[in-house]
Amino acid sequence: MIEMKLSPIEQQINDLIRPSVQEMGYDIVQIGLKNEVLEILAEDPETGRIGIDECAAVSRTIAGILDEKDPIKGAYRLEVGSAGIDRPLTRPEDFERYCGFDTKIELDSAQENGQKRFRGVLKGLNAQKAVLETDEGETELDLANIAKARLVMSDALMKASKNGDIPRSTKM
Repeated sequence: MIEMKLSPIEQQINDLIRPSVQEMGYDIVQIGLKNEVLEILAEDPETGRIGIDECAAVSRTIAGILDEKDPIKGAYRLEVGSAGIDRPLTRPEDFERYCGFDTKIELDSAQENGQKRFRGVLKGLNAQKAVLETDEGETELDLANIAKARLVMSDALMKASKNGDIPRSTKM
């Protein structure tokens, strides 16, 4: 099962904060520590959304844990936000939940034909492979080889998000 690909310090932070964030009723979608900024994307697993007030509450909780455990040496800025409409896909359930939407996927290592970047309509999962319908036809990409995956902003995605037509998380 693929999960977020994290550096050792990001994994340590994830392990420290995830239980408290989940206890609050939210999931962590992505963690990134770069250039003295710790960015955490979160969501309500039922809706795929999180509001400003909820982000502030999650931020306060995370800040308290990080202040106590002090896993990051030196100064940093904590930013907690929503994954957004054109969100990253970081968990296997994301590849099922967002079927039918335009998606960009970049692989860690190229396929036999040399291709590393793909764009198409997400068709779901087949075993541990993301299924993508591209202009060249259907292709399956190993989840373990995916470096980045993200929904592409489109009218269909905006309409589905606005109307609440994106399915609820399959993870409960």
